[in-house]
Amino acid sequence: MPDHDRDIGLECYSLANWKGIEFSSSEKLSSLQYVDVSLAHEAMKIREVTPDLDHVTVRSSIYGVRSANASSPLTIKDSSISGNVFAVISDNASSPLTIRDCIISDNVFVGIQIKDRSKGLTIENTVVSNTIKGHGLSYNLDADPVNFCSDEVENMTSFPIFFEALGKPRTTGDCAKVGN
Repeated sequence: MPDHDRDIGLECYSLANWKGIEFSSSEKLSSLQYVDVSLAHEAMKIREVTPDLDHVTVRSSIYGVRSANASSPLTIKDSSISGNVFAVISDNASSPLTIRDCIISDNVFVGIQIKDRSKGLTIENTVVSNTIKGHGLSYNLDADPVNFCSDEVENMTSFPIFFEALGKPRTTGDCAKVGN
């Protein structure tokens, strides 16, 4: 039988979005499991040490999951992030982001956005669909300027940038590029 001693319930009723949940602990939290967050300005704002997000639903918020300057790995698994303006943003993280078995859909500007010098991204068995006005996946590496004509180019460790798509292939239906 599950232990519910640490369960918390919170409902906010207002005309405006509430602030959301902010994690800024210097100690590793184990995880958030089976949590629904909706109608927040920043549903989950994560700084420094991150909790694992497992079976989390984030919907109808301005920012879904926003990680800035995270110093520990962030794992989002078996979760749904939908109907937000920005779904998942990782900004200047010094540790990896893993998104596994998730549905990220019906967001306005961003499905997943990786900014600046974020370290490592793994997306497995995850659907990113129907980003209305923006990008499903945006990877903006703000690297130092590089002189490609110099002899030092061979010693650079940040190039090339490799992406590996992992997941189960579709066995039915058609796949096609949409747009330009």
